[in-house]
Amino acid sequence: MDMANDTTPDGFVLLGFSDNPRLEITLFVVVSIFYMVTLAGNITILLLSHIDSHLQTPMYFFLTQLSFLDLCFTTSCTPQMLLNLWGPDKTISYPGCAAQLYIFLGLGAAECVLLLVMAFDRYIAVCRPLHYVVIMHPKLCQKLVLLVWMCGIFGTLVHSPTTMKLPFCHHHQVDDFVCEVPALIRLACGDTRTNELQISVIGAIFLMVPLLLILVSYSHIAKAVLAIQSQQGRSKAFHTCSSHLVVVFLFYCSVTAVYIQPRSHFSQKGGKFLTLFYTMVTPTLNPLVYTLRNKDVKGALKRLFGKDEMASEDRRTQTQGDTCIKELQIVIKIILMMVSLLLVFVFCSHVAQAVLAIQSQEGRNKAFHTCSSHLVVVFLLYCSVTTVYILPRSQFSQKGGKFLTLFYTVMTPTLNSLIYIL
Repeated sequence: MDMANDTTPDGFVLLGFSDNPRLEITLFVVVSIFYMVTLAGNITILLLSHIDSHLQTPMYFFLTQLSFLDLCFTTSCTPQMLLNLWGPDKTISYPGCAAQLYIFLGLGAAECVLLLVMAFDRYIAVCRPLHYVVIMHPKLCQKLVLLVWMCGIFGTLVHSPTTMKLPFCHHHQVDDFVCEVPALIRLACGDTRTNELQISVIGAIFLMVPLLLILVSYSHIAKAVLAIQSQQGRSKAFHTCSSHLVVVFLFYCSVTAVYIQPRSHFSQKGGKFLTLFYTMVTPTLNPLVYTLRNKDVKGALKRLFGKDEMASEDRRTQTQGDTCIKELQIVIKIILMMVSLLLVFVFCSHVAQAVLAIQSQEGRNKAFHTCSSHLVVVFLLYCSVTTVYILPRSQFSQKGGKFLTLFYTVMTPTLNSLIYIL
């Protein structure tokens, strides 16, 4: 076992996937694309909310806070991550690691509380619509945002100092992309039971408690929505909440899997992939989820570019069946697809690590061929189905949906047998 080093280290080595240079090059390209999309999407929301008067409401006030948090959260780790993925130098200084940990943990805790505040806002909007303007007045919104940032500061000041004072092993190799608590706890050679208990308590406060309160608020929202008599009212209430539910699901599932049990086998093996997910994928999806499924934001974009078609859109009537129930079913399908895709992603990470551990080239080739066919099938099915179900009312889904439906109902089952056999 490695001996602990009582002195403060000069720096750390962020291993990431340093044992697989080809994967690092691929990740460099993928992370760069996600980072640019994250910057573009969140900056767009910030600008639209500031410029367009139609978006200066409590809901979009909290959404701008989420976009700002995501920008800071991603920027706190992505530049260092890109440097590590691009070149052989994987080191980060001790002050740099400490700063990254403080910022990363503080912003993560703040986002957990902010998602709870946004759930409270949706609860008031749906369950007490006549009192919404009176309750969610600007001063209360500002106090709630202040509470969000204070909780983030409290969370990082409680946990970050004790983590950085751990007796780290002399090799100082962090098996992750960023300096975060679970990876640093695994690096320690001394007794970490106090730190593990602390992270479990902090995780319960900032993850489990907000998630429980969000679920309670949405149970009341569901009752209120089902009690609405008009189809148009139910559909409008559902649209105000579905985007927030998707964001909550993506963020809490990935973060909870890493932070609740930092020394668990799952956290050690799949932690790096989940870290990539909630540091890159979730901040990228947040603006897409809120803008692509939101009529107000799309209207603001049209007004910004001189294509105001809101008047014509308002005159359109929805003559289809129970739109609210259909939309709810679609969201459930999306969540199921995301869960299964996340599980496939985790299992593939374990497979990749096992394949890379095989010594012989012949063995690696054989293991690769047993998995490549399945990955092709997964790619074909999920890409076609997700394109249709994520945006059921989009112009692309209406025009190209029939062809994609033919693809995943006829072509994919036919190709599956050919791919596996050939």
